[in-house]
Amino acid sequence: MELLINGMTKLGGRRENLRAKAFGGASMIAGRTRGENFVCVGEVNARFIVEFLKTDGIPLVASDLGGDVGRVIHFFSDDFAVYSRTMGKIRQEKIVLEEKGFWKRSTKEEKDVAEPEIWL
Repeated sequence: MELLINGMTKLGGRRENLRAKAFGGASMIAGRTRGENFVCVGEVNARFIVEFLKTDGIPLVASDLGGDVGRVIHFFSDDFAVYSRTMGKIRQEKIVLEEKGFWKRSTKEEKDVAEPEIWL
């Protein structure tokens, strides 16, 4: 976030003129099964952005955070309009299955990586 804000100020933006809109952070993967230590990244990100903006004194002028339904976001940079709609149930279920697969593969890969030998 600091890199983004610093980049905007380098391009001539003034910090006191900044306003924020935040969308997302849904917990789309409901119910954890035994042995899954899945952390809801969306929830963590939503809390982070709200706290970050509050701490930095940047007003949050629009938001749609959290919940259990994914969103499709359209942002228009010419007038800063944001259009948000919830994702259809079938599409969301497909994404959830894909995400669970990514997560399971990544945790398996972490276990399969051998520790390097260090010779002293």
